[in-house]
Amino acid sequence: MSSHNIRILRLTEKNEAATELKKIGVDPAGVTIMSGKTRHYNIKVSHLDLRQANIIKQQMLSLGADVAVHRNVINSKVDYTDAIIMATEKQLQRGFKKFRLQPFGVKELADEIEAVITTDEFSTPPLTCGAKTFDFSEKTHVMGILNVTPDSFSDGGYFCDIRTALTHVERMINEGADFIDIGGESTKPGAKPVPLEEELKRVIPVITEIKKNFFVPVSVDTYKADVAKRALDAGADMINDISAMRFDPEMKKTVADAGVPVILMHIKGTPRDMQKNPKYDCVVTEIFDYLKEAVDEAEAAGIKSKNIIIDPGIGFGKLLDHNTEILKKLSEFKALRKAIMIGVSRKSFIGQLTGADATDRLNGSTAANVVSVINGANLLRVHDVKETIHAIKIAEALK
Repeated sequence: MSSHNIRILRLTEKNEAATELKKIGVDPAGVTIMSGKTRHYNIKVSHLDLRQANIIKQQMLSLGADVAVHRNVINSKVDYTDAIIMATEKQLQRGFKKFRLQPFGVKELADEIEAVITTDEFSTPPLTCGAKTFDFSEKTHVMGILNVTPDSFSDGGYFCDIRTALTHVERMINEGADFIDIGGESTKPGAKPVPLEEELKRVIPVITEIKKNFFVPVSVDTYKADVAKRALDAGADMINDISAMRFDPEMKKTVADAGVPVILMHIKGTPRDMQKNPKYDCVVTEIFDYLKEAVDEAEAAGIKSKNIIIDPGIGFGKLLDHNTEILKKLSEFKALRKAIMIGVSRKSFIGQLTGADATDRLNGSTAANVVSVINGANLLRVHDVKETIHAIKIAEALK
Protein backbone atom coordinates (compact mmCIF):
# COMPACT_ATOMS: atom_id res chain seq x y z
CA MET A 1 0.00 0.00 0.00
CA SER A 2 1.42 3.41 -1.01
CA SER A 3 2.54 5.76 1.75
CA HIS A 4 2.85 8.77 -0.56
CA ASN A 5 -0.78 9.98 -0.30
CA ILE A 6 -1.02 10.99 -3.96
CA ARG A 7 -3.78 13.39 -5.06
CA ILE A 8 -4.56 15.77 -7.90
CA LEU A 9 -4.65 19.42 -6.85
CA ARG A 10 -7.55 21.50 -8.16
CA LEU A 11 -5.91 24.89 -8.54
CA THR A 12 -8.42 27.22 -10.15
CA GLU A 13 -6.93 30.52 -8.98
CA LYS A 14 -3.39 31.89 -8.96
CA ASN A 15 -3.40 32.51 -5.20
CA GLU A 16 -4.36 28.85 -4.61
CA ALA A 17 -1.28 27.73 -6.55
CA ALA A 18 0.97 30.10 -4.61
CA THR A 19 -0.47 28.84 -1.31
CA GLU A 20 0.17 25.20 -2.17
CA LEU A 21 3.74 25.96 -3.28
CA LYS A 22 4.43 27.87 -0.06
CA LYS A 23 3.06 24.99 2.03
CA ILE A 24 5.77 22.65 0.76
CA GLY A 25 8.50 25.20 1.37
CA VAL A 26 9.21 26.50 -2.12
CA ASP A 27 11.51 29.50 -2.24
CA PRO A 28 9.57 32.81 -2.73
CA ALA A 29 11.23 33.38 -6.11
CA GLY A 30 10.22 29.86 -7.13
CA VAL A 31 6.64 30.52 -6.06
CA THR A 32 6.48 33.47 -8.44
CA ILE A 33 8.01 31.52 -11.31
CA MET A 34 6.04 28.30 -10.87
CA SER A 35 2.58 29.71 -10.08
CA GLY A 36 2.08 30.44 -13.76
CA LYS A 37 2.94 26.84 -14.64
CA THR A 38 0.19 25.33 -12.48
CA ARG A 39 -2.71 26.82 -14.37
CA HIS A 40 -3.64 25.41 -17.76
CA TYR A 41 -5.89 27.20 -20.23
CA ASN A 42 -7.93 25.98 -23.19
CA ILE A 43 -8.67 29.16 -25.10
CA LYS A 44 -10.97 29.19 -28.12
CA VAL A 45 -10.27 31.88 -30.73
CA SER A 46 -12.75 32.31 -33.57
CA HIS A 47 -12.28 33.19 -37.24
CA LEU A 48 -8.51 33.26 -37.68
CA ASP A 49 -7.20 33.61 -41.21
CA LEU A 50 -4.64 31.00 -42.23
CA ARG A 51 -1.64 33.28 -41.71
CA GLN A 52 -2.71 34.03 -38.14
CA ALA A 53 -3.50 30.39 -37.41
CA ASN A 54 -0.15 29.15 -38.69
CA ILE A 55 1.87 31.78 -36.85
CA ILE A 56 0.09 31.14 -33.55
CA LYS A 57 0.41 27.37 -33.89
CA GLN A 58 4.12 27.51 -34.74
CA GLN A 59 4.95 29.91 -31.94
CA MET A 60 3.05 27.96 -29.28
CA LEU A 61 4.51 24.62 -30.42
CA SER A 62 7.98 26.11 -29.96
CA LEU A 63 7.09 26.72 -26.30
CA GLY A 64 5.83 23.20 -25.64
CA ALA A 65 2.15 24.17 -25.89
CA ASP A 66 -0.29 23.22 -28.65
CA VAL A 67 -2.93 24.75 -30.89
CA ALA A 68 -5.77 22.83 -32.53
CA VAL A 69 -7.04 24.13 -35.89
CA HIS A 70 -9.19 22.86 -38.75
CA ARG A 71 -7.68 19.82 -40.48
CA ASN A 72 -7.69 21.64 -43.86
CA VAL A 73 -5.56 24.55 -42.70
CA ILE A 74 -2.45 22.62 -43.76
CA ASN A 75 -3.61 22.35 -47.40
CA SER A 76 -5.32 25.77 -47.54
CA LYS A 77 -8.72 24.29 -48.41
CA VAL A 78 -10.37 26.63 -45.89
CA ASP A 79 -10.05 30.40 -45.67
CA TYR A 80 -10.62 30.71 -41.93
CA THR A 81 -10.46 28.50 -38.88
CA ASP A 82 -11.34 28.54 -35.23
CA ALA A 83 -8.53 27.52 -32.91
CA ILE A 84 -8.12 26.12 -29.42
CA ILE A 85 -4.91 27.15 -27.68
CA MET A 86 -3.80 24.67 -25.00
CA ALA A 87 -1.15 26.14 -22.74
CA THR A 88 -0.09 27.00 -19.23
CA GLU A 89 -0.25 30.59 -18.09
CA LYS A 90 3.57 30.73 -18.22
CA GLN A 91 3.60 29.48 -21.83
CA LEU A 92 0.97 32.03 -22.81
CA GLN A 93 2.92 34.90 -21.31
CA ARG A 94 5.99 33.84 -23.30
CA GLY A 95 3.80 33.38 -26.38
CA PHE A 96 2.42 36.91 -26.15
CA LYS A 97 5.96 38.30 -26.42
CA LYS A 98 6.45 36.31 -29.63
CA PHE A 99 3.02 37.26 -31.02
CA ARG A 100 3.75 40.96 -30.59
CA LEU A 101 6.63 40.69 -33.04
CA GLN A 102 4.38 39.25 -35.77
CA PRO A 103 2.37 40.83 -38.64
CA PHE A 104 -1.15 40.13 -39.93
CA GLY A 105 -2.97 41.30 -36.78
CA VAL A 106 -1.31 38.71 -34.52
CA LYS A 107 -0.01 41.48 -32.24
CA GLU A 108 -3.57 42.73 -31.66
CA LEU A 109 -4.72 39.15 -31.05
CA ALA A 110 -2.16 38.86 -28.28
CA ASP A 111 -3.69 41.88 -26.56
CA GLU A 112 -7.19 40.41 -26.85
CA ILE A 113 -6.21 36.97 -25.56
CA GLU A 114 -4.24 38.44 -22.67
CA ALA A 115 -7.25 40.54 -21.68
CA VAL A 116 -9.38 37.38 -21.55
CA ILE A 117 -6.99 35.35 -19.40
CA THR A 118 -6.84 38.17 -16.89
CA THR A 119 -10.63 38.03 -16.57
CA ASP A 120 -10.25 35.73 -13.54
CA GLU A 121 -8.66 38.66 -11.72
CA PHE A 122 -11.12 41.13 -13.24
CA SER A 123 -13.50 42.74 -10.78
CA THR A 124 -16.90 43.70 -12.17
CA PRO A 125 -17.23 47.46 -11.67
CA PRO A 126 -19.79 48.67 -9.14
CA LEU A 127 -23.29 49.18 -10.53
CA THR A 128 -25.16 52.34 -9.62
CA CYS A 129 -28.89 51.72 -9.86
CA GLY A 130 -31.18 54.45 -8.61
CA ALA A 131 -29.76 55.83 -5.37
CA LYS A 132 -27.83 52.66 -4.53
CA THR A 133 -24.48 51.25 -5.62
CA PHE A 134 -23.83 47.50 -5.73
CA ASP A 135 -20.42 45.83 -5.74
CA PHE A 136 -20.76 42.57 -7.70
CA SER A 137 -17.15 41.65 -6.95
CA GLU A 138 -17.96 41.63 -3.24
CA LYS A 139 -20.98 39.31 -3.25
CA THR A 140 -23.77 37.84 -5.35
CA HIS A 141 -26.89 39.99 -5.36
CA VAL A 142 -30.54 38.98 -5.57
CA MET A 143 -33.39 40.29 -7.72
CA GLY A 144 -36.86 39.45 -6.46
CA ILE A 145 -39.53 38.70 -9.09
CA LEU A 146 -42.86 40.49 -9.08
CA ASN A 147 -45.14 39.32 -11.90
CA VAL A 148 -48.25 41.49 -12.20
CA THR A 149 -49.68 39.17 -14.82
CA PRO A 150 -52.62 36.75 -14.86
CA ASP A 151 -50.73 34.04 -16.75
CA SER A 152 -47.08 33.75 -15.64
CA PHE A 153 -46.02 30.10 -15.40
CA SER A 154 -45.43 30.00 -11.64
CA ASP A 155 -47.23 32.89 -9.94
CA GLY A 156 -49.69 34.17 -12.53
CA GLY A 157 -52.59 36.04 -10.98
CA TYR A 158 -51.12 36.17 -7.46
CA PHE A 159 -50.02 39.80 -7.40
CA CYS A 160 -52.28 41.60 -9.87
CA ASP A 161 -53.80 44.06 -7.41
CA ILE A 162 -51.61 46.79 -5.95
CA ARG A 163 -52.17 45.89 -2.29
CA THR A 164 -51.08 42.27 -2.76
CA ALA A 165 -48.15 43.36 -4.93
CA LEU A 166 -46.90 45.81 -2.31
CA THR A 167 -47.19 43.20 0.44
CA HIS A 168 -45.09 40.82 -1.63
CA VAL A 169 -42.50 43.51 -2.38
CA GLU A 170 -42.21 44.33 1.32
CA ARG A 171 -41.68 40.67 2.13
CA MET A 172 -38.94 40.28 -0.50
CA ILE A 173 -37.18 43.43 0.72
CA ASN A 174 -37.31 42.22 4.32
CA GLU A 175 -35.85 38.89 3.20
CA GLY A 176 -32.91 40.70 1.59
CA ALA A 177 -33.79 41.40 -2.06
CA ASP A 178 -31.44 43.98 -3.59
CA PHE A 179 -33.68 44.69 -6.61
CA ILE A 180 -37.32 44.16 -7.53
CA ASP A 181 -38.05 43.11 -11.12
CA ILE A 182 -41.57 43.88 -12.34
CA GLY A 183 -43.07 42.03 -15.29
CA GLY A 184 -46.33 43.01 -16.96
CA GLU A 185 -46.25 40.46 -19.78
CA SER A 186 -45.75 36.73 -19.44
CA THR A 187 -42.83 35.41 -21.47
CA LYS A 188 -43.42 31.74 -20.72
CA PRO A 189 -43.21 29.33 -23.68
CA GLY A 190 -46.16 29.87 -26.01
CA ALA A 191 -47.13 33.23 -24.51
CA LYS A 192 -48.77 35.75 -26.83
CA PRO A 193 -47.72 39.42 -26.79
CA VAL A 194 -49.72 41.77 -24.55
CA PRO A 195 -50.99 45.03 -26.07
CA LEU A 196 -48.94 48.09 -25.09
CA GLU A 197 -51.73 49.79 -23.15
CA GLU A 198 -52.48 46.65 -21.15
CA GLU A 199 -48.85 46.22 -20.16
CA LEU A 200 -48.66 49.87 -19.12
CA LYS A 201 -51.86 49.51 -17.09
CA ARG A 202 -50.33 46.61 -15.20
CA VAL A 203 -46.87 47.96 -14.40
CA ILE A 204 -46.99 51.77 -14.09
CA PRO A 205 -49.26 52.02 -11.01
CA VAL A 206 -47.23 49.34 -9.22
CA ILE A 207 -43.93 51.10 -9.96
CA THR A 208 -45.37 54.37 -8.70
CA GLU A 209 -46.52 52.84 -5.42
CA ILE A 210 -43.31 50.90 -4.84
CA LYS A 211 -41.23 54.05 -5.26
CA LYS A 212 -43.53 55.89 -2.86
CA ASN A 213 -43.27 53.25 -0.17
CA PHE A 214 -39.86 51.59 -0.47
CA PHE A 215 -36.22 52.50 -0.98
CA VAL A 216 -35.35 49.77 -3.45
CA PRO A 217 -34.16 49.82 -7.08
CA VAL A 218 -36.86 48.71 -9.50
CA SER A 219 -36.19 46.86 -12.73
CA VAL A 220 -38.83 46.54 -15.46
CA ASP A 221 -38.99 43.33 -17.47
CA THR A 222 -40.01 44.54 -20.93
CA TYR A 223 -38.82 44.53 -24.53
CA LYS A 224 -41.02 47.48 -25.55
CA ALA A 225 -39.33 50.89 -25.67
CA ASP A 226 -42.59 52.72 -24.91
CA VAL A 227 -43.13 50.67 -21.76
CA ALA A 228 -39.50 51.20 -20.74
CA LYS A 229 -39.76 54.98 -21.18
CA ARG A 230 -43.02 55.27 -19.25
CA ALA A 231 -41.66 53.00 -16.51
CA LEU A 232 -38.51 55.08 -16.16
CA ASP A 233 -40.62 58.23 -16.00
CA ALA A 234 -42.60 56.59 -13.19
CA GLY A 235 -39.42 55.95 -11.21
CA ALA A 236 -38.01 52.64 -12.47
CA ASP A 237 -34.22 52.35 -12.31
CA MET A 238 -33.29 49.54 -14.72
CA ILE A 239 -34.52 47.75 -17.85
CA ASN A 240 -34.50 43.96 -18.17
CA ASP A 241 -34.94 43.12 -21.87
CA ILE A 242 -35.37 39.45 -22.84
CA SER A 243 -34.43 40.30 -26.44
CA ALA A 244 -31.17 42.14 -25.66
CA MET A 245 -32.87 45.23 -27.18
CA ARG A 246 -33.49 43.53 -30.54
CA PHE A 247 -37.28 43.24 -30.61
CA ASP A 248 -37.77 47.03 -30.49
CA PRO A 249 -35.19 49.16 -32.36
CA GLU A 250 -36.01 52.18 -30.17
CA MET A 251 -34.96 50.45 -26.94
CA LYS A 252 -31.25 51.26 -27.30
CA LYS A 253 -31.93 54.99 -27.58
CA THR A 254 -34.40 54.88 -24.68
CA VAL A 255 -31.87 53.23 -22.37
CA ALA A 256 -28.94 55.36 -23.56
CA ASP A 257 -30.85 58.62 -23.10
CA ALA A 258 -31.94 57.62 -19.59
CA GLY A 259 -28.43 56.50 -18.59
CA VAL A 260 -29.77 53.51 -16.66
CA PRO A 261 -28.50 49.94 -16.36
CA VAL A 262 -29.83 47.31 -18.75
CA ILE A 263 -29.89 43.51 -18.69
CA LEU A 264 -29.27 41.96 -22.11
CA MET A 265 -30.67 38.44 -22.35
CA HIS A 266 -30.29 35.79 -25.03
CA ILE A 267 -33.42 34.32 -26.57
CA LYS A 268 -33.79 32.06 -29.61
CA GLY A 269 -36.98 33.03 -31.39
CA THR A 270 -39.83 34.67 -29.48
CA PRO A 271 -41.74 33.52 -26.37
CA ARG A 272 -44.48 32.23 -28.65
CA ASP A 273 -42.22 29.85 -30.61
CA MET A 274 -38.93 29.61 -28.69
CA GLN A 275 -39.48 26.08 -27.37
CA LYS A 276 -40.45 24.56 -30.72
CA ASN A 277 -37.42 22.30 -31.09
CA PRO A 278 -34.62 24.88 -30.68
CA LYS A 279 -31.32 23.71 -32.18
CA TYR A 280 -27.71 24.81 -31.70
CA ASP A 281 -24.46 23.59 -33.19
CA CYS A 282 -22.66 24.76 -30.05
CA VAL A 283 -24.99 26.34 -27.52
CA VAL A 284 -22.42 28.21 -25.42
CA THR A 285 -20.52 29.54 -28.44
CA GLU A 286 -23.71 30.77 -30.14
CA ILE A 287 -25.01 32.47 -27.01
CA PHE A 288 -21.60 34.01 -26.32
CA ASP A 289 -21.45 35.43 -29.86
CA TYR A 290 -25.04 36.74 -29.60
CA LEU A 291 -24.32 38.51 -26.30
CA LYS A 292 -20.99 39.89 -27.52
CA GLU A 293 -22.77 41.44 -30.50
CA ALA A 294 -25.53 42.80 -28.26
CA VAL A 295 -22.97 44.37 -25.90
CA ASP A 296 -21.09 45.95 -28.82
CA GLU A 297 -24.34 47.37 -30.24
CA ALA A 298 -25.38 48.71 -26.83
CA GLU A 299 -22.06 50.45 -26.29
CA ALA A 300 -22.14 51.86 -29.84
CA ALA A 301 -25.59 53.31 -29.06
CA GLY A 302 -24.15 55.22 -26.10
CA ILE A 303 -24.95 52.87 -23.22
CA LYS A 304 -22.12 52.90 -20.69
CA SER A 305 -20.16 49.65 -20.44
CA LYS A 306 -20.52 49.60 -16.64
CA ASN A 307 -24.32 49.72 -17.01
CA ILE A 308 -24.58 46.47 -19.00
CA ILE A 309 -25.46 43.11 -17.42
CA ILE A 310 -25.68 39.92 -19.48
CA ASP A 311 -28.01 36.95 -19.10
CA PRO A 312 -27.63 33.73 -21.16
CA GLY A 313 -31.41 33.20 -20.96
CA ILE A 314 -32.01 29.89 -19.23
CA GLY A 315 -35.21 28.35 -20.67
CA PHE A 316 -35.61 30.89 -23.46
CA GLY A 317 -35.26 28.77 -26.57
CA LYS A 318 -33.29 26.01 -24.82
CA LEU A 319 -33.88 22.35 -24.13
CA LEU A 320 -32.77 20.50 -20.99
CA ASP A 321 -29.28 19.73 -22.28
CA HIS A 322 -28.81 23.32 -23.43
CA ASN A 323 -29.69 24.69 -19.99
CA THR A 324 -27.39 22.34 -18.11
CA GLU A 325 -24.53 23.02 -20.55
CA ILE A 326 -24.89 26.77 -19.98
CA LEU A 327 -24.77 26.40 -16.19
CA LYS A 328 -21.77 24.04 -16.33
CA LYS A 329 -19.85 26.46 -18.57
CA LEU A 330 -21.16 29.72 -17.13
CA SER A 331 -17.65 30.92 -16.26
CA GLU A 332 -16.87 31.16 -19.98
CA PHE A 333 -19.17 34.19 -20.20
CA LYS A 334 -16.85 36.07 -17.83
CA ALA A 335 -14.71 36.77 -20.91
CA LEU A 336 -17.32 39.40 -21.86
CA ARG A 337 -16.27 41.31 -18.72
CA LYS A 338 -19.83 42.07 -17.65
CA ALA A 339 -21.85 41.16 -14.59
CA ILE A 340 -23.77 37.93 -15.25
CA MET A 341 -27.40 37.45 -14.26
CA ILE A 342 -28.99 34.01 -14.08
CA GLY A 343 -32.69 33.21 -13.82
CA VAL A 344 -33.37 29.54 -13.10
CA SER A 345 -36.13 29.99 -10.55
CA ARG A 346 -38.85 27.29 -10.86
CA LYS A 347 -38.17 26.80 -14.57
CA SER A 348 -39.24 23.75 -16.54
CA PHE A 349 -35.79 22.17 -16.83
CA ILE A 350 -35.83 21.79 -13.03
CA GLY A 351 -39.15 20.01 -13.34
CA GLN A 352 -37.68 17.75 -16.01
CA LEU A 353 -34.82 16.78 -13.72
CA THR A 354 -36.82 16.40 -10.49
CA GLY A 355 -40.35 15.59 -11.62
CA ALA A 356 -41.69 18.53 -9.56
CA ASP A 357 -44.33 20.93 -10.83
CA ALA A 358 -43.80 24.70 -10.86
CA THR A 359 -45.07 25.15 -7.29
CA ASP A 360 -42.63 22.58 -5.89
CA ARG A 361 -39.28 23.49 -7.43
CA LEU A 362 -37.66 25.37 -4.56
CA ASN A 363 -35.03 22.74 -3.81
CA GLY A 364 -34.12 22.28 -7.46
CA SER A 365 -33.96 26.05 -8.00
CA THR A 366 -31.73 26.44 -4.96
CA ALA A 367 -29.34 23.75 -6.21
CA ALA A 368 -29.13 25.38 -9.64
CA ASN A 369 -28.52 28.78 -8.05
CA VAL A 370 -25.66 27.40 -5.97
CA VAL A 371 -24.02 26.02 -9.12
CA SER A 372 -24.55 29.39 -10.82
CA VAL A 373 -22.84 31.29 -8.01
CA ILE A 374 -19.87 28.92 -7.90
CA ASN A 375 -19.50 29.20 -11.68
CA GLY A 376 -19.57 32.99 -11.76
CA ALA A 377 -23.09 34.45 -11.52
CA ASN A 378 -23.22 37.94 -10.03
CA LEU A 379 -26.99 38.41 -9.87
CA LEU A 380 -29.78 35.87 -9.36
CA ARG A 381 -33.37 36.56 -10.42
CA VAL A 382 -35.60 34.54 -8.09
CA HIS A 383 -39.06 33.97 -6.66
CA ASP A 384 -37.81 32.71 -3.29
CA VAL A 385 -35.56 35.40 -1.83
CA LYS A 386 -34.85 34.20 1.71
CA GLU A 387 -33.98 30.65 0.68
CA THR A 388 -31.77 31.88 -2.16
CA ILE A 389 -29.80 34.20 0.12
CA HIS A 390 -29.14 31.33 2.53
CA ALA A 391 -27.88 29.23 -0.38
CA ILE A 392 -25.69 32.06 -1.68
CA LYS A 393 -23.88 32.27 1.66
CA ILE A 394 -22.97 28.58 1.42
CA ALA A 395 -21.99 28.84 -2.26
CA GLU A 396 -19.77 31.86 -1.68
CA ALA A 397 -17.99 30.13 1.19
CA LEU A 398 -17.12 27.30 -1.22
CA LYS A 399 -16.45 29.43 -4.30
